[in-house]
Amino acid sequence: VPGPAGGGGGGTGWRNYTLIQYYGEGGVESCGAYHNRYYEIEAGRHRAVIEGNYISAPCDGMNNTYSCVRRASASVDDIFCQFTCFLDGPGGQQVDCPKQEPEGYGEYYDLRKDPYQQQNMARELTEDQRKTLAALLHRLENCSGQRECNSEQLE
Repeated sequence: VPGPAGGGGGGTGWRNYTLIQYYGEGGVESCGAYHNRYYEIEAGRHRAVIEGNYISAPCDGMNNTYSCVRRASASVDDIFCQFTCFLDGPGGQQVDCPKQEPEGYGEYYDLRKDPYQQQNMARELTEDQRKTLAALLHRLENCSGQRECNSEQLE
């Protein structure tokens, strides 16, 4: 839920965005989905390879680490997410996510048109839209404390 703007309580309005983060559990999967392992195919480029068999059961993916910015106002209602990839799961060496994979291009949903987040529109964002959302997400990930994180300067 978006919080108060203006340095944590002194503002008159509410900020229209919030940070959502999740860090994968980091263990090798023993249920649900596939296990992705990332291999370097050339300097600085990695490819995701599915290892093992699919088992139909919910569990956390080894590389399921992401950060999102959720915006909600009279003019916008969306969510933009970026993923973090590791060679051997969280705690392992961080690598660039493969650009052709969903982890590489991220997720974007216009919640007015797609409230159940069924149509990932990340590839449809313009370069300017992507840069703006990524910059806001980066600022939220790196701010510290209520006053700094609720600053109007983040927008």
